[in-house]
Amino acid sequence: MSGPWRHPKSGIFYFRRDTPSDLKRSKSRLKALGIKYRGEVHRSLQTRDPKEAQRRYPKVRDAVDSVWESWRQTLAGAPPALTHTDMAAMVGEVTRRFVETHKATPEFTPPPPPFHVPPAHHFGQHTSAALEAVSKEERADFLQFLKRFLAANDEQRNELSRKLLADYAKNGRFGYFLTDIAPALAEGLKQQVTPEAQAVKDEYGKPITAVDEAQLNLLMLSQLAEARGGLEQTLGLDYRGLNQLEERLRALPPFEPGTRKAATKTTTFSDIIDEEEKRSRDKESLMASRRGKSAATLKKYRRIASEFAAYRHSEDATTITPGEVTRWMDHLFKAEPRPSRTTVRDKGAALQAICKWGQRQSSGQLYPTGLPLEHLNLPDKEEVNSAKRTYSLVQAQAILKASRKETKPERRWVPWLMAYSGMRVGEAAQLRPDDFEQIEGHWFVHIKAEGERTTKTHKGRWVPIHSAVIAEGILEFAKAAKPNVPLFPARTQGNLSEWIHGVALKGDTQIPPANHGFRHLFRDLCRRYRLDHEAEHYISGRSYGKGLEDLARSSAQGYGGTELSLKGYAEELEKIEPLLEEKEGGSHDR
Repeated sequence: MSGPWRHPKSGIFYFRRDTPSDLKRSKSRLKALGIKYRGEVHRSLQTRDPKEAQRRYPKVRDAVDSVWESWRQTLAGAPPALTHTDMAAMVGEVTRRFVETHKATPEFTPPPPPFHVPPAHHFGQHTSAALEAVSKEERADFLQFLKRFLAANDEQRNELSRKLLADYAKNGRFGYFLTDIAPALAEGLKQQVTPEAQAVKDEYGKPITAVDEAQLNLLMLSQLAEARGGLEQTLGLDYRGLNQLEERLRALPPFEPGTRKAATKTTTFSDIIDEEEKRSRDKESLMASRRGKSAATLKKYRRIASEFAAYRHSEDATTITPGEVTRWMDHLFKAEPRPSRTTVRDKGAALQAICKWGQRQSSGQLYPTGLPLEHLNLPDKEEVNSAKRTYSLVQAQAILKASRKETKPERRWVPWLMAYSGMRVGEAAQLRPDDFEQIEGHWFVHIKAEGERTTKTHKGRWVPIHSAVIAEGILEFAKAAKPNVPLFPARTQGNLSEWIHGVALKGDTQIPPANHGFRHLFRDLCRRYRLDHEAEHYISGRSYGKGLEDLARSSAQGYGGTELSLKGYAEELEKIEPLLEEKEGGSHDR
């Protein structure tokens, strides 16, 4: 019979098939091995709907074929493809590679993908035959477990599925359970393993049965979960768990690749970003990047690449396609809370950039047929009302007044520096006492773009300090600070944002981001007091556009650039009138 069979009385469809003749001839041997043999397999598809029966039929057919294949392997007396030693060695190797990949940047360790649990009716289809292969006690235990599973919610079923597989992996009939009851659970396990795991399986060089692969995946999942936990602990500077895990891994049998050709090492997104970071930092190397990527940009791209890799279950950059990136962007846009189209666009553009880096690094060999995302269709940018990203004069004054009451340096001084220069939060956070210098009677702060310090435009600049900021006491603060140590904490941006929302502008429902709010305000101040455009661009560190006029002006910026122009910039800045009345006891030290 080659399709669903309808019961003449109940109308319920069934799967019916004769046991293959080679197994029929071995009926007595199968019974001797403790296998419950039947001449015909007869299983309910649990539906009266012909279309639904046709949909369910192939799954049951494949499950039955898997059972019969396992019987043949048992009859052949072939030893299992994987010994316990083989499994231990492979699990150890996978875990070692996973830890090695993510040890340097544990914050980017990808979480395991969701465990895909088959619907409850799937168990009902395959339970009866499988229960015939176990004892009455095991049958009772399983039925009790199944009741719990059917009553559970999706999150609980994830955990119960893992337990179900783990418990049945320990008894000798796990193979029949796996192929008869839960092939979908085995597939869920397979989807959770990492790229490192698939590489090790390829390098093993021998065929692995479905049953062995499920057991292997289960062991790998357990070790990878422990590895993820150890890596997470290192974020809190606790390396004990990771060290203990690595100690145990060293005691496992060594992994020895088989005769099959080891899989060619793929290029991952992390590999590309690592190389780009190396070229950005090492300015002495032949392939050094003239305009190295900032640490913030590299960190952002790592996070985006990690999110995408987790979605597609692979970090292999060589297999990326426009279709999966489009599906990922659509997935992101449907998430709650819903991101803006611009945010989704930026993430797609980041993947485009990473592919371009890899192509450049490999001299075109990474993608021999051309960049895979060259024609990726990105969402349109959403129009942003600039006024919503700019502090009003009242908001700026409220922040500056509140800062006078603060003792934490980032709250006290960063708002004043940004308000009167438009410098970015990240630029302010990198300042040190020796960056303050007096030139031709005017005080400047040197924003550097060298070594570990960088700017968005990859250029340093001398920013004049407005007399209003000097009157507040910024010079005294810098002189009293420890030399060669950042004046502000690394988390300046987060601290400042929390303080503005929770203290300075508490209750205000229309608060722009601190970084944009002050930069946009500074531009409005420059317009109000008619500052020279070149002075405005230089002081705030803005880059020029690529229109024809802008391109000509950008080219002109390559000439000059000595300290001769700084006095003029400082004098231009002083056109801006103080936003607050001078603090009592202050002085305009210029």
